[in-house]
Amino acid sequence: MKKAEKIIGLIVAIVGVIAIAGYLIYNSLVVEVEVITLSGQSVERIIYCAGNVSAKKNEIVTYDGTIIPTEIHISVGDKVNDGDLIMTAYNSHMQKIKIYAEHNGVVTAISAAVGKESKYGTALAVIAKTDQMKVTVQVSENEISAVKIGQKADVTGEGFGQKKYSGTVTSISSIAEQSNSNGAYIPVTVDINGADENILIGMSAKVYIIANKIENAVAAPYSAIEYDGEKAYIYVADGNKISKVKVEIGTEGHEVAEIIDGVKQGDKIVKDKTKAKNNFRVRIKENG
Repeated sequence: MKKAEKIIGLIVAIVGVIAIAGYLIYNSLVVEVEVITLSGQSVERIIYCAGNVSAKKNEIVTYDGTIIPTEIHISVGDKVNDGDLIMTAYNSHMQKIKIYAEHNGVVTAISAAVGKESKYGTALAVIAKTDQMKVTVQVSENEISAVKIGQKADVTGEGFGQKKYSGTVTSISSIAEQSNSNGAYIPVTVDINGADENILIGMSAKVYIIANKIENAVAAPYSAIEYDGEKAYIYVADGNKISKVKVEIGTEGHEVAEIIDGVKQGDKIVKDKTKAKNNFRVRIKENG
């Protein structure tokens, strides 16, 4: 009797150990995944490009007659204000004259020279009007079809500090130019709205053209989208189970992509696709 009790006790103990081990193994297969609930949001297709700042307009300093400058009061790079004295000279009647700036800006070129005759209408100097600035950028031929005149843009630069400026696409070249490594590109001009003293002529700038904007779109972060060639998938959570669902991608934004088929608003999806692979069971962690 005692022997039988010992055997039964041993069996119970073994079964208990097996049960505990099984429970531990079973739970070791459970991976916690973070899910997000799909809701309507804005998706912007952003085209990134870069270029250099220049003045939108220049003042060409001329004189209606022949002159011989006797003194030039400016140098290239000088800031000038409307009414500042630029140079003194003698005209063809040997009368002493003074020539003044007619706009605020920066001197970018000086053609006149002391003692050298300048004919009627000859450019004496060039003053860039710094209150109106632009960036000329290069857009790849693969993306140019999405760029339109009037589109808005964000303009930043290493030299701009932390400030971000708004911009507007104002011209698109009709001639493509060749790049040494990346095929052809098309010059595009973006006017900078509200340019101030932080922006200097010649500075490099980064431009983010907002080529398309979709409102109230079903959108998912790229961390949730798994690509297999040209096909795209998202892991959808239902209770503690997940399923791999094929989806169709629409507008691709900077951080999220529009999903036009496969999932809908209200669906819960796995935020990090790498956590969803080969998992039999998951523990759901809600996040929005």
